[in-house]
Amino acid sequence: MRLSRRGPARKLILEALEDRSVPAGLFQATNLVSDQAGVAPVTDSNLVNPWGVSLSPTSGDFWVSDTNPSVSTLYGGDVGGSPVSKSSLVVTIPGGAPTGQVFNTTSNFTVTAGGVTQPAVFIFASQTGWVTGWNPSVPPITSAQTAFIASDGAEYTGMALANNGTGNFLYLADFHNGKIDVLNSTFQLTHLAGSFTDTGLPAGYAPYNVAALGGKLYVSYAKQDAAKQSAVAGTGNGFIDVFDTNGNFLQRLASGGQLNSPSGMVIAPAGFTGFANDLLVANAGNGQINAFDQSTGTFLGTVDGTTGQPLVEDGIKGLAFGNGASAGDSSSLYFTAGPDAGAHGLFGKITPAAATVPPVTPPPVSPPPVSPPPVSPPPVSPPPVSPPPASGAGRVGDVAGAGLVVVSGQAGGTAQVFAPTSSGGLQAQGNPITAFPGFAGEVRSVEADVNGDGIADTILVTGPGTSVRFAIINGKDGSVLVPPTDPFGGDFTGGAFVAAGDITGSGKADWVITPDQGGGPRVVVDGLSDSGTPVPLADFFGIADTSFRGGARATLGDVNGDGTEDLVVAAGFGGGPRVAIFDGKSVLAGSPNRLVGDFFAFPGADATNLRNGVFVTAGDFSGSGFADLAFGGGPGGAPRVMVLSGESISEGQVAATQADPIANFFAFDSSTRSGVQLATKKVTGSTASDLVAATGPGATPTVTVFPGSSLTSANPTGSSISPFGSSNDTDGVFVG
Repeated sequence: MRLSRRGPARKLILEALEDRSVPAGLFQATNLVSDQAGVAPVTDSNLVNPWGVSLSPTSGDFWVSDTNPSVSTLYGGDVGGSPVSKSSLVVTIPGGAPTGQVFNTTSNFTVTAGGVTQPAVFIFASQTGWVTGWNPSVPPITSAQTAFIASDGAEYTGMALANNGTGNFLYLADFHNGKIDVLNSTFQLTHLAGSFTDTGLPAGYAPYNVAALGGKLYVSYAKQDAAKQSAVAGTGNGFIDVFDTNGNFLQRLASGGQLNSPSGMVIAPAGFTGFANDLLVANAGNGQINAFDQSTGTFLGTVDGTTGQPLVEDGIKGLAFGNGASAGDSSSLYFTAGPDAGAHGLFGKITPAAATVPPVTPPPVSPPPVSPPPVSPPPVSPPPVSPPPASGAGRVGDVAGAGLVVVSGQAGGTAQVFAPTSSGGLQAQGNPITAFPGFAGEVRSVEADVNGDGIADTILVTGPGTSVRFAIINGKDGSVLVPPTDPFGGDFTGGAFVAAGDITGSGKADWVITPDQGGGPRVVVDGLSDSGTPVPLADFFGIADTSFRGGARATLGDVNGDGTEDLVVAAGFGGGPRVAIFDGKSVLAGSPNRLVGDFFAFPGADATNLRNGVFVTAGDFSGSGFADLAFGGGPGGAPRVMVLSGESISEGQVAATQADPIANFFAFDSSTRSGVQLATKKVTGSTASDLVAATGPGATPTVTVFPGSSLTSANPTGSSISPFGSSNDTDGVFVG
């Protein structure tokens, strides 16, 4: 899995991203213990619906609260490569249904049995409202001792231990009654100066967990069901507040957004790659782990798997780092989860996996200049225009494929060409295109006239799940112009994006391929020679951070109006909406130079908070003769579109054109978080370029054509289609 990172507030315009703006790297999840045979190296039938997890910072085992059998089980090892082991000790928890637990280093919180009184070493809270403590010298060793029983129907779902300067206290999240209970050092219910009150908290939310972190108390809130016993899952269902140890409200750290019944919370240690000192939060509602700045609450990203999708541990609850001595490596993140609605249990870990996922092979350090491929001058007059044949070919007036739009995104490895209708919409044309036999994943594609015959061809690249390949299908007869070919010179499997233009000015389309998540910000530009073979034009890193592994997206367009198309590169997922523009002439000369300093596509708070990358396309939306730039939010962000003047950008007036953009609107429902993918076409016959927008993952598949003439209005409108028909596929739509 990969920890996709988002950074703290920064200035806009020309400043480079700080280290915190790049992904933390690749990570993987490893199952250690399960109640089901064959799921993990260790099987333990007691590990059912595990919740809290704690341990001594110097010795001993992980202690895990198993809610359904009402016991605590112990696991050690997994240090420096040693195997994980199950302790023979199983501790019964009186009252049943243990949830939160803490390790106690103080001499307080004593428990008594058999004439022996000792401080509890581990303390447990239960959904039944009981608090119990365990010490190995207090008999029997196989049971904790009752210390407190709530009398108001409390249901405790989390617990923390902290000192407020006058003494040690236990803080308990009572989800049923919507409050924090405080017990003093003798397990007596008490009240502090503060009341753990957030006056801005919406009704129906209650404390779900409390964690003592950095001398403060972090309280997570989840939405109560009608019985006030279970958390209601749902995107945005959650809040995180910070209080001092006297219960005084300090700040609202996080609201809604990526939260979904937030449960376990920890601060990552210095050795946790890329996320040192950040707050990690386990979402019980969707099984994901999110990262936040512990001071500002800035959302930094999700824990993503090596496929680039968020890791999902069904029923995740507790988080803890190992002690590096006897229970887990100190830089590994350990978790508990109760999959299948708590019917089963899992104890696992999260560790760096960079060594097992190869990045896109970098280009040579000093690539020799490359010249454009041999070209034949285009005829003075375009070839005669004839009606498009049923195969899906379509006459075009420029290399970008004119009004033909190719749509992909469904599993099955196919793409479908759509042609303009008289009303400015789109309709399917011909049969689906298959370029990669045997590949059943998604593809990304673009329509462009690669061979100069006046008919748009289809350039396709594979998505995640196989070694990246690109291919080109002849738009005239469906034959293969370029068979499946590796653009990167390796076996990168994270998928790729493709864009097209005419950077050489040959009258034939060139293409740009960039890697998706897990790859570096590499940009490969190729063209087609007269003999029909790909010719390399450029190969370099488009974002000035070779360690970035969020991939990139690119487009071609004449931003500065000098007659040569320029190369625009945007950061992929995990990066901010950062954009670099390279002068086309310098790209062809083998020494790419920036037209302007790198900038963020979106201004203000979006430049600070967005870490989903950005989609980009270029076209003359304003009729200025310059290529304007349209930016769309990346996956996980709102479907916001901002169109900026290319002329102003080329003059270094980034802030000015952001303050007065050509367009700034939501292409789809603003409450969705699927992002928006974009392409530039001539669909409606408008003098200006038309903007084609497609929904991202998680949204109902939709493609909308926004006429260029409508973009200057406050609320641009367009013609929409459902490209996949009745399919409910929500993995996202790609247009080109």
